[in-house]
Amino acid sequence: MQYLGLGKAERAALLAKLEAMPAFLEAALGELSVEEAMASAPDGAFSPVEHCWHLADLEREGYGARISRLLNEENPFLPDFDGDRVAMQRQYKSLSLARGLRAFREARTATLSLLRSIAADAWERPVPVGLTCRLCEHMDCEQRAFPAVQHRLQVDENLRGVSFYAPVER
Repeated sequence: MQYLGLGKAERAALLAKLEAMPAFLEAALGELSVEEAMASAPDGAFSPVEHCWHLADLEREGYGARISRLLNEENPFLPDFDGDRVAMQRQYKSLSLARGLRAFREARTATLSLLRSIAADAWERPVPVGLTCRLCEHMDCEQRAFPAVQHRLQVDENLRGVSFYAPVER
């Protein structure tokens, strides 16, 4: 939602940043040995190869799918992308780092093509955030589209925030 209403120059800058990411990853990770590419962080976070495949799948099945739905559906449901589940199912550590980097570059190129096809006035179109707002723990989010299920909805006609469900400072 933070990218809605960007001017032409701001959109171009955003697209340039998105376009630079595959080269950044290739420069940072492309020369790693197989052992280095497979090594998880001490806290158990994804290894470099897992990160690359996660980014490729998120780009295709998360961002790409959402952008397509936003462009082609009136009120699309934008489901969450469960990256941890996908990583386990697809066994990212058994995959090639070089192929993961290539897969991410291809997915990002497709996303950029979609984004560049959007008419200037379509960037102004309001979009639903999705049902994940109901489950999200970030109560201070200005983009909250739904009340959280774990909190009681409080209504005060004397207060108004940037979102119906975002908290308001008193």
